[in-house]
Amino acid sequence: SREILLTEARPAFELAGKESISQFSGFFHLGFVHVLSGLDHLAFLAALALLCRSPRRILLAVTGFTLGHSLTLAFVSLNILSPDERLIEIMIAFTIAITALEAGLPAQRRLAFRLFAAATLAIAFLPGMSGNVSFLFAAGLAGFALASGQLPAQTAGRLVPLISVAFGLAHGAGFAGGLGHLALPADEILLPLLGFNLGVEAGQIGALAVLYLTVISVRRIWPASRTLQPALPAAILFAAGCYWFAVRLWT
Repeated sequence: SREILLTEARPAFELAGKESISQFSGFFHLGFVHVLSGLDHLAFLAALALLCRSPRRILLAVTGFTLGHSLTLAFVSLNILSPDERLIEIMIAFTIAITALEAGLPAQRRLAFRLFAAATLAIAFLPGMSGNVSFLFAAGLAGFALASGQLPAQTAGRLVPLISVAFGLAHGAGFAGGLGHLALPADEILLPLLGFNLGVEAGQIGALAVLYLTVISVRRIWPASRTLQPALPAAILFAAGCYWFAVRLWT
């Protein structure tokens, strides 16, 4: 902070603008913190890691996710798109639940996805919900879950990178909230947008690195853990996604 005394001899002063490198690093830090402070985004990354398992598959999935959220982050920040913030938050919760469900029940996926689609519609059609969310929106999410469940497991596995792009579109609109409240001028948005997006990527890579290092450490300390199936952590993530989904529908 600074204190400046205006006098007759000095009736005005100019505020020096931040240098580009300072502005870039500031928005990089903002994007990094925004990801690590968003529990729902971290939960989705964990569900995606459970689903993909191998480093190669997770790399392809994260690349698709990055492409998707980079597009909507740019479009929303440039005011090309103006999505409904509440519906975006509902969709983010939905992506967590459905990704965790895919990771946890590969053998019973068809029945599990049908039940999840029915539950999605049931939650949306509860008394008093009609004023809070569009039935068409809820039906669309349920239809996506139902269609996903009809796919053979191998086909669904091959489509994970593509699905990650679609889910990234929703998360990117959520990331844009970290920039939206700053009301940056359109002619000054590119450098902050680049810094923020790279910060988001660094946060995601850091979170995944910590997750994998934790798994490797646990397996070395407790060799029997190598035989454990991902059903339990997937169930926890699925429950969290369903909870956020219901709460965001009702709020």
